[in-house]
Amino acid sequence: MRILLVDDHAEVRTTTAAVLEDIGHEVVQAPDGTEALNRMREQDCNYDVVISDYAMPHLSGTEFLRSARELCPGVPALIITGYAEADTIKDRPEGVEILLKPFTANKLESVLSRVCGPQAAAAE
Repeated sequence: MRILLVDDHAEVRTTTAAVLEDIGHEVVQAPDGTEALNRMREQDCNYDVVISDYAMPHLSGTEFLRSARELCPGVPALIITGYAEADTIKDRPEGVEILLKPFTANKLESVLSRVCGPQAAAAE
């Protein structure tokens, strides 16, 4: 799968990208929601799933995903967070799951399979 990964912490983003690549996915990284939206426009929504950190400056993960869905309706999405309990993130777009950091590669792949369906497992 082709994944757009958005996280403002470079080390976390790089580590998450490496995990995703190790399990067979192609990853495009963005340091914030604005750059990620630009990449989505440039690539004509050519992403199988969007993964975004929740707590980011200027544009939160939920705000970014709302804009991403306006640009690319129906794109599967996942929020990853180390700062908020999943139950407190009420304003996320429909169908967006939450994965708490830290997570294992198996847990990430499991959530991706649930969010994206069988195509997520086909990356291996």
